[in-house]
Amino acid sequence: MQERQRFKKHGNVAFRAKDFTAAIDSYTEAGTFHSGTFQSGALFATRCICYLMSDMAQEALGDVMQSLVHLPEWPTAFISKWVPLRA
Repeated sequence: MQERQRFKKHGNVAFRAKDFTAAIDSYTEAGTFHSGTFQSGALFATRCICYLMSDMAQEALGDVMQSLVHLPEWPTAFISKWVPLRA
């Protein structure tokens, strides 16, 4: 769990610095560290934004769809779904 938080923190730092490639890598590591699968709806949603900022609309849509699986009532995920569809 501590390792997961470390990767998430690195992702947040990279995101603030607008280094979206590093943020994607860190969020992916944070999500896959626990049991080998990316299971956090919030990490999916944040990584979606990084994909969008990197002109990777298909990847962003995949992440937002997964965030809806994990957090089906989360309004941010519904709004985020619209953005890649418009890209």
